Amino acid sequence: MNWYQRLGYKKNPLETDLLKVTPELTVFQKQIEELIYRVYAGNIVLIEGPVSSGKTLILKHVINHFKGENKSIYIDAKKTSKRLDIEIVLKKSQSWTQRILGKLPQKKILFLDNAEFLTKKNQERIKYFYDQNYLQSVIFAVYDSSNLTNSLKDRIGKRIFKLSRPTFEEAVTITIARLGDDILTRSLVQKIFVLSNKNLTKHLLNCEKVLNHLIIQNRENISNEELEELLGGSK
Repeated sequence: MNWYQRLGYKKNPLETDLLKVTPELTVFQKQIEELIYRVYAGNIVLIEGPVSSGKTLILKHVINHFKGENKSIYIDAKKTSKRLDIEIVLKKSQSWTQRILGKLPQKKILFLDNAEFLTKKNQERIKYFYDQNYLQSVIFAVYDSSNLTNSLKDRIGKRIFKLSRPTFEEAVTITIARLGDDILTRSLVQKIFVLSNKNLTKHLLNCEKVLNHLIIQNRENISNEELEELLGGSK
């Protein structure tokens, strides 16, 4: 039996793969609402921030908002890289009858995670399909925008969301939103966050490690020394 099942959860509340979970309301609510507005407005938008700053989490929230409309296409460019053919992706998003006719879709919403891995050709093709109204809106998420073409940057303009790594309070808010108030204390969550080098993904994994350790030991508390020993190799 997993640690979370022993605590009464049916699924892992600290799951880090955001494609496997419906993300909770987060500290990024203002950015999420603005992005939803930008999608309705038909804009190309850039989200830029370091690893574990919440880019994928924000994308997932916005995708969930539009999930009933059968319009969203999510691509992790890091996993596809040079193999990606954006035209084929658009065609596959159609019904089988439209595929047979070879038609491209209309007014799709394209979400591109790790977009710095896109080839220059794909960046220009995306811009072309947007200009031809095949795409209603495009959201690029990157940790480094230097690989984006100048013409794409010009099209994005000032529609850029700059993110930074979560603060102590944001890490606590996200963790407690997932676990509830009575599982880990705020001070312990903050200590785990520091030992995780303020990386949110690593932090959630380390929270799992701590909870699993406490359950095995049948205890509720852990000393600072024991915590540092347990997570010492996490930085």
